[in-house]
Amino acid sequence: MPITELLSRNARLYSDETSLIEREPAIGSRREISWKEFEEQANRFANALIKYGIERGDKVIILLMNCLEWLPIYFGILKTGAMAVPLNFRLQPKKLQNVLKLRKQRCLFTGPSLLKGFIKSGITFLL
Repeated sequence: MPITELLSRNARLYSDETSLIEREPAIGSRREISWKEFEEQANRFANALIKYGIERGDKVIILLMNCLEWLPIYFGILKTGAMAVPLNFRLQPKKLQNVLKLRKQRCLFTGPSLLKGFIKSGITFLL
């Protein structure tokens, strides 16, 4: 059974139960989502990628810090048939630029805090 089907099954069987929790003890923050919300977010992301033109076999890079949204994004990519390519957010901008030149990605998904760092470093082809 594909992993995306496990998500759908859990969303049906355990819809209101907690699936993911994000805690940031330093600031006293805690967020969580249910299995149903996890599935809905993954489906929304998959549909957005399809609308963007992502197809089976395309590479979609995930360049995010650890966060609650990471797994729904990952599952959304898999639901399209595309390949998720997670990269370490700690990569230095120049090393990241070299890695991206070697990949044939169709899309890169990142967050605003990382994007600001890339722009300051002169990596503008990510836009």
